[in-house]
Amino acid sequence: MTCSERERIQYILDEIKMEQTEYFQPETAVRVGKMLGAHAFLMGSFTKLNKKQMRIDARLVKTETGELIKAEKVEGNPKDFAELQAELALKIAAGLDIVVKESEEKAIRAEGRLPIEAVLAYTRGLNFEDEQNLASAYKAYQETLAAYPKHEAARGRLVALEPYVEMEGG
Repeated sequence: MTCSERERIQYILDEIKMEQTEYFQPETAVRVGKMLGAHAFLMGSFTKLNKKQMRIDARLVKTETGELIKAEKVEGNPKDFAELQAELALKIAAGLDIVVKESEEKAIRAEGRLPIEAVLAYTRGLNFEDEQNLASAYKAYQETLAAYPKHEAARGRLVALEPYVEMEGG
């Protein structure tokens, strides 16, 4: 997702004064989906239940009606975040009768392999950028790379932010 796409989404969220909650309200998701021109809206959350257990929930909602198309969840160890995410994606595809080729499944399962710490740090970085707190975003992307040195998106954000952080003296 590019910075301008995030800005557009943030603008829409601000326009409808959406509050940050653990879960999106279905009515809000439908309005956001319509504003973005989407036919369906995938929303979800992850919850760390304890040190060794987390749950990831996902819901696919029809934008026009708000009708729930599919809901799935997976549970497992937070250290296996990428594998859980892949499992959830494959469960949703199977529930929609989408045939996933063996090569596609391998790609899905290999995609990312990110530790949860890297995912959380990268997400914090994106949030800081949206808030125009570039020094904190830069630091969060550094934390992402410390947790997962192969995270190319975080590396790209660092390069993009470097001139601004230098101007701020950070």
